Amino acid sequence: MPEAPREGHVLLVGEVLAGEDGTEIWSVVMLAERLDEVIQQCKSSAEPANVAKYAFTLAKAFSRFYQRYHILQETDPTRQAVLIAVTQIIRRQLTGALRVLGIEVPAQM
Repeated sequence: MPEAPREGHVLLVGEVLAGEDGTEIWSVVMLAERLDEVIQQCKSSAEPANVAKYAFTLAKAFSRFYQRYHILQETDPTRQAVLIAVTQIIRRQLTGALRVLGIEVPAQM
C-alpha cells in the first residue's frame, strides 16, 4: 500500500515514482502508451480485434490502479498530481482506442 508522507514533507515526483508503487504506476503508463503500436500491428496483421483486446486490458489495468490509489483522498499534492496525470494519460489512450473501434465515449461515467 502507498506509504504516507512524513508530516510537513511534500514528495518529489521522483519519490512518487520510486519503489514498488513507482513500478506499478510506470507499468500502467507504458501500457497506455502502446496504443499506436497496437494500431500499427493491427494494420499489418489485419487483426482489428487486437485493438479491442488492448482496450479491455487497459481498462482492467486502470480499474486496478484506481482501486489501489485513492486519488481524491490523496493528501500529498505532488503524489496527487502524478496520479491525476496518469489518469489523464489512460483516459486519452482508452478514448482513442474506443474511437478506433467506432465506439462513442460518454463525457462522464
